[in-house]
Amino acid sequence: MLQSSFLIMKVNYSSDNRNETFLGEYPNVPGYPHFFILESDGTFLHSQGTAELEEGRGYNERIFLEFLKKWQPSR
Repeated sequence: MLQSSFLIMKVNYSSDNRNETFLGEYPNVPGYPHFFILESDGTFLHSQGTAELEEGRGYNERIFLEFLKKWQPSR
């Protein structure tokens, strides 16, 4: 579902590279990692911190899949 329904793009944010041009297009976030959900035309839909999706040292599979289903494009 993830790769067939979403384009995944990793954007680096660090003290050496703040990616201000790209990240300036979206709401400020309190921390990273972070997900931005966009429509296929680039329209911003949702901003999501990862803390609620995590469990231990990774993601809670059930919660993460529910998150993806909520934003999965209808076909």
